[in-house]
Amino acid sequence: MDRRVDWISILPDPLLHHILSFLDTKCAIRTSILSKRWKYIWTSIPNFDFLNWRGADYHLDVESDNKKFVNFMDGMIRLRDMSHMRKFYLKCDESSNGFRINSWISAVISRKVEELILILEADEPDEIPPSLFTCGPLVSLELQLPNLYLRLPNCISFPRLKVLRLFGINFRDDLLTEQLFSSCPILEDLIMRDCTWLYMENLCISAPALKLGD
Repeated sequence: MDRRVDWISILPDPLLHHILSFLDTKCAIRTSILSKRWKYIWTSIPNFDFLNWRGADYHLDVESDNKKFVNFMDGMIRLRDMSHMRKFYLKCDESSNGFRINSWISAVISRKVEELILILEADEPDEIPPSLFTCGPLVSLELQLPNLYLRLPNCISFPRLKVLRLFGINFRDDLLTEQLFSSCPILEDLIMRDCTWLYMENLCISAPALKLGD
């Protein structure tokens, strides 16, 4: 009789989620092939990093790669339960579909994400849903939007945001830009690089708790 026991697989789901959260996202997803027990475990991990999703194991056909990634992301969002999501990092290039990106971000926000990095190089106008700017649980936000004008909504509220990093942002509205910073009452870390404004000559940043600025 084979007395070997798969001690890892018999661990409770919360402990497996914790273990998988330390792995690279691709590696965590690949555990789904181990057995039926592992097939959907990865969908409930708290951290997802898709900044370097196209690696050496992808084909050279960019269009095919993008289609596979879009299909994967759509499926992941459907499978992902409604529990808390701690970190979500996403990078998409100019060939990505803006409507799809918007839907992914909205889904992540509904999971009460705490740390969000978005690097969007596409040129469609509606990739940032307004709900992002009222995401109460958000603690850290990084936006890199080199080809987009950021459309800020009239309602902005970041009660828990401590870290805000903005790269290559083109702001349209001066007053809403100032409102963005005044809506972060406990902001401690602010980085802004290669950002532009259509008309603003003097930017007023109101952030009484700010400790680090660049």
